[in-house]
Amino acid sequence: MEDSELIESLNHFFKVSGRCSLKIYKELEMSELTIKQIEQLKVIRDHKSITHSELVEITNLSKPTVTEMINKFIKNGCVVKEKSPTDKRSYYVKLTDRGLKIAKSNELSLEKLIQKMLSSLTEDEIKTFIKLVKKIPLTE
Repeated sequence: MEDSELIESLNHFFKVSGRCSLKIYKELEMSELTIKQIEQLKVIRDHKSITHSELVEITNLSKPTVTEMINKFIKNGCVVKEKSPTDKRSYYVKLTDRGLKIAKSNELSLEKLIQKMLSSLTEDEIKTFIKLVKKIPLTE
C-alpha cells in the first residue's frame, strides 16, 4: 500500500470532519470568536457561574484582559453578568444558551460527524473503524 493512498484517505476524513465543524460554527455564528475565546467559554461552563476574580486566577490572564473578554462575550450574547447576592461589589458571569452551545461546539461537531458516519457506513465497517483507530498509539 502506498503512502499516497493513506494521505488521500486521511485528508478526506479531515475534510469531512472540518465541514461538520464549519457547519456548526456557521449555525452558531461563531466567526467572531477565536479558539482561545471558545476555550474561555468552556472554563465558564465548567464552573457554571464564576466571578471576574476567579476567572482571572483560573485563566492566568490580566484583569483588563478578562474584563475586555467578558464585555465581548456580553456583546456577542454568550454570557450575562449577575450581581452577587452576598457582595454587591462583585458579580458572577454565567453562560447564556448561545454561550453554552458555543462551549459545546466541539461535541456538536463530533455528533454531526458521527451521524454522517452512521448514515454512510455499515455496522461492521464502524466496528472495524473503531478497532483500527484504537490501535493507533497516542504517543510517539
